[in-house]
Amino acid sequence: PSVLPALALLEAWLAAHPIVGVAVYAVLFVVLFMTLVPTTPMELLAGYAFGFREALVVMLLVKPVAHVALFFTARRLGARHLFGVLRERARLFRALESAIGEDPAASWQMVFLVCLAYLPAGAKVCGLAAMATVRLPVLLVCSATATI
Repeated sequence: PSVLPALALLEAWLAAHPIVGVAVYAVLFVVLFMTLVPTTPMELLAGYAFGFREALVVMLLVKPVAHVALFFTARRLGARHLFGVLRERARLFRALESAIGEDPAASWQMVFLVCLAYLPAGAKVCGLAAMATVRLPVLLVCSATATI
């Protein structure tokens, strides 16, 4: 079975329902992101479905929302407690948390570098949520900037 007919149908539907299409895409992206599904295929689909400019705007809005939603969810579900073992056993985690705690200005640099790292985004956000020194505004700005 070919994917091309399905993409043609998607393209036609999006042309007829652009606002609903963006809303459905946004919700689906956030849900997939929060379930730690790799979202690179969804980002490529946005480029195909909406075109480069519109996809860039959509991703600049949707990706930070997904980051924040997962960050809050991870903190609410006890990421700090669950990742306590990781903090105790992983030197990199301890070093990152220590650097952010000692120099609050470094948090912007550290979180931005983590957002840029070639690792699954959901896992990175859960790891950042485990660190008490990482603040939401820092994550929001860094994730939006790293999206560009």
